[in-house]
Amino acid sequence: MKKIIQILFIALLAVSAANAQKHLFILSGQSNMARLDPAISFTPAVEAALGKDNVIVVKHAQGGLPIRRWYKNWKPAQGDEPKATGDLYDQLMTMVKEATEGQELASITFVWMQGERDAREQYGSVYAASLQGLIEQLSGDLGRDDINVVIGRLSDFDLKGEKYPDWMLVRDAQAAVVKANPRAALVDTDSLNDGLNARGEVIVNDLHYSVEGYETLGTEFANKSIELIEANAPDSARKADAVEDPIVGTHEVLRLWPDDTGDYSAIQPRLDITRRGKIRYENVKDANLVVYLAESHAPTPAVVYSPGGSYKHLTPRPEIIEWLNAQGISVFMLRYTVPGDREAAFKDVQRAMRLVRHNAKRWNVDPDQLGVVGSSAGGHLVARLSQHYATPAYVAVDAADRESCEPQFVVIFSGAYFYKGQGAQQEPVLVEEFPMTADIAPTFLVYAKDDHSFYPGGIAYEQGLKAAGVSTYLIVSETGGHGLKDVNWMPECRVWLEGLGLSLK
Repeated sequence: MKKIIQILFIALLAVSAANAQKHLFILSGQSNMARLDPAISFTPAVEAALGKDNVIVVKHAQGGLPIRRWYKNWKPAQGDEPKATGDLYDQLMTMVKEATEGQELASITFVWMQGERDAREQYGSVYAASLQGLIEQLSGDLGRDDINVVIGRLSDFDLKGEKYPDWMLVRDAQAAVVKANPRAALVDTDSLNDGLNARGEVIVNDLHYSVEGYETLGTEFANKSIELIEANAPDSARKADAVEDPIVGTHEVLRLWPDDTGDYSAIQPRLDITRRGKIRYENVKDANLVVYLAESHAPTPAVVYSPGGSYKHLTPRPEIIEWLNAQGISVFMLRYTVPGDREAAFKDVQRAMRLVRHNAKRWNVDPDQLGVVGSSAGGHLVARLSQHYATPAYVAVDAADRESCEPQFVVIFSGAYFYKGQGAQQEPVLVEEFPMTADIAPTFLVYAKDDHSFYPGGIAYEQGLKAAGVSTYLIVSETGGHGLKDVNWMPECRVWLEGLGLSLK
C-alpha cells in the first residue's frame, strides 16, 4: 500500500512540474511569520508539488508591528493618529521586484501572518477593512486580480482579551476576509502554541509557537497555497481531479448514518496527498467506515481504527492497517466528522462500534473481540469512547443502535488532548472528559518522550487508568516524535493482544 501511495504521489508531482511558468509566494507579517523558516517545511512542500525550478519564495517579516506599516491607506476608527507608513510593504515589494524580474508568473500567492499588535493596540474594529485594503493594494501594484491569499489566523492565546483586548475582533476579521474571498484560505493555529520552543522551554498557550508548531505552520501554509493554485488553475494546468484513493481502493465503504437524499458522492471526503506522500481526508461530512477484512474461516477479532489529524482532517497510517490485518484482525477505518466537531466525531465512533457488531456475521467478525485503535486526535476519540460507552451520544436511529459500543480493548498511539497544560513546573491535569473508572477496557499506549506537546498528557492518562484499577501497558521511546518514527511497538502489542485472549494468526 505504501508503494502505491508513493507511485501515485510521484505521478502527481510530475504533472505539476510540467508547468514551466513560475509560482510566486509572498510571505509577510509580524513575529510568528518572522520566526517561520520557509526552508524547513514551506518551500520543500511547494517545490515538491510544483517543481523546484518553478517556485519563487519571497519572505519579509518583522515582529511587533501593526498592519499600518504595510497598508498605506490605514486609518483608525476615530481621529487621524497614528499615521500609516507602508514602509515594510515597500521593503517587501522591492524584494518581490528583484526576485521576479524577467519572470513570467503563473500564479501569485500572498501568505499573511499578522494581527497581534493591532489586537494589543485595540484596532480590531478596522482590521478587516485594513487587511482587505492591503490585499487590494498588492493586487493593484502587481497588476493582477487573481492573487491567492492564505491567512494565518491568530491562535487561542488570548481569547478573553485579557492582554490583547481586541484579540477576538482580529480573529473574526481574518475569518471574515477569507469568507468573502473565493481565492482565500484560513490556517488555524490554535494547536501550534504548546510544546517546546526554540530555547528548549516548555510553552503552553503561548503568543508564539513551538518548534514543531512552526514546522506545521509552514506545511499548512504550503498545503493551502497549493490547494488554491490547483483550484484556480486553468483546466489544462490542474492535477487530475479523479485520483483513485489508494487506501480505500476496492474495499467496502459503509456510511454510518441513514440519509434520504441518496446523494452520497456529492459529500465524499476530499482526498489530499501531502508533500510526504501521505493520504489525508478533509471535509468529512458523511462519516463512514472503510472495511479491511482479515482472511479467516473462523470469526476474526476486529478494531475500529480512528486516524489522527487534530480534529481538522484525517491522516490514516496504512502500516497500522496492514499490520493488524496480518495478525488476523479485521480493521474498520473510521472516517469521522471533521473539521472541528468533536461531539459529532464522538457520535460517529459510538455508531461505528454498533454497526460493526450489527454486521458481525456478514463480515465474519467476533463481536466479543472488538476493540478500538486510535492515533493522536483519534487516540483521544477512542479513549473517550472507552470512558463513556455506556452513555448514548445520540438518539437511536435503527436496529443497529441496540448493540453495545463498548470496546474490549484499546490501543492508543501518541494520544492527544488528554490534559490541561499547567506550565512547565506543574503537573498536568487530566481533562474532565476522563473521569476514570474500573470499567474501562485494558489499554495499550505508545509515546515518545520528544513528543513534547502530548507525552506528558499520555503519562498522566496512563497513571489515571492505573489508579482506577484499569489494566494498562505503556511503551515509552526516547525519540520518535508525534509520529513515533522508528518506534517498533508491534511485537509487544501482539504479545499484549494474545494475553487478552484474542484469536490471532
